[in-house]
Amino acid sequence: MNSTRELTSAAIQLEQQLCRSNHPAASGSRSPTVRAVSRETAEYFVTQVLPGMREGHEVLTRSAVAGLAGIDLPALLRGVARVDAGKSRLSLPGALLDSLRPAQQRRHVLRATLCQPVRDAMSATRNHLVLLHSRALTAPSRSAAFEWIGEGLHIVQDSYSTAHTERAFGAGSGGTHPIRYIRFFGFMRRLPPQFTSPPREHAFPTDPRDQITDGAGRLRPESSIAISASREFVEMMLRHLARPGSPSNATELRAFMDRHLSLSTRPHDVRSFHPQCGTPPPGSRLAEAMAEPARVPYLTPVPGGRGGGEPPDPVLQWLRDARAQIARATWAAQNPWRGRQAAQQALQRAQQDLTQVRTRLQGGGFAGVPQVAGAAQQALTLASNRLSGGNLAGMRSFLTTATARILDAIQRRGSA
Repeated sequence: MNSTRELTSAAIQLEQQLCRSNHPAASGSRSPTVRAVSRETAEYFVTQVLPGMREGHEVLTRSAVAGLAGIDLPALLRGVARVDAGKSRLSLPGALLDSLRPAQQRRHVLRATLCQPVRDAMSATRNHLVLLHSRALTAPSRSAAFEWIGEGLHIVQDSYSTAHTERAFGAGSGGTHPIRYIRFFGFMRRLPPQFTSPPREHAFPTDPRDQITDGAGRLRPESSIAISASREFVEMMLRHLARPGSPSNATELRAFMDRHLSLSTRPHDVRSFHPQCGTPPPGSRLAEAMAEPARVPYLTPVPGGRGGGEPPDPVLQWLRDARAQIARATWAAQNPWRGRQAAQQALQRAQQDLTQVRTRLQGGGFAGVPQVAGAAQQALTLASNRLSGGNLAGMRSFLTTATARILDAIQRRGSA
């Protein structure tokens, strides 16, 4: 483009085109979500992480851009951090309170309200990434552009945190990781106050699943995937900054979102876990889940593994329940009073679920699921021993291993 006005016009057209494609209700007019996004002003500028706070997004970002040329790393880090920290150190308390606002949740890949449908939350997040893309391409300086790119990175990275979403890792087309559930953060009830808690929703105020490393300091598997997705996003943005008026930018951005910010073919329905949001249609699998709340699925079957008309697979159900119990144990163990007892009980229930899996699949075969479940049980035993000895870091490390084994078993069972 030959002028700033032409460039701005092209960016606005790109934003409108992508927002319409991300929200089916937007054909002919912009959706309420898109209108809200468009009204948002650029209020979030340079910020610094307070001394003593552990880095997370910064570590992922530095790893993602290592070796790339043409990167304004300080600006990128400012952008990725200001989503959480606000304008300055003095504004940090206000930023933390602001984090409860429904309009802010799309910046973190979270639902705006408890009862917001997962599809609407996904649409809001994708539309916001389109807006950030537009702002980066029309920024007054390269530094400002990289700050907006940093905000986009925050979305990409949060989307892979198990505190924010539940993904079907490796189950999508080409080995992608479609999202099954987007979590909620904030008030479950205001009077008396009740906040969100795991494993179903994001813990308040912090969630251990947001940590990017395990107890041994190793990157968690989802953190490594987030780094790879972040690098892909930055490389794409470098191409778009070099040719901001190219008509292929829209196609490329949409393809990126389809790889990293797309829903599973069978996403969870919020009503399955929160009856106050309404009742699922009679006879649906969601109604079945509500009929037995003690065994609400923590993960759904791998898309394409089994038809929606078939009865639930008990092996998959036991595996999901085992993972849910591990999440409960991880959270409960942080309570210095009765929490460790509750954690041990959760680990025992996880062991029982995995024993059910191995008993049901006696005789070998079955895509190696019994062997993987056995490896998960061994890790759970070691985690229980560490918990008894008060070694919480060791416990978390072995629970991370057990969770990885269970995810492997779920994928094997779903594709068998």
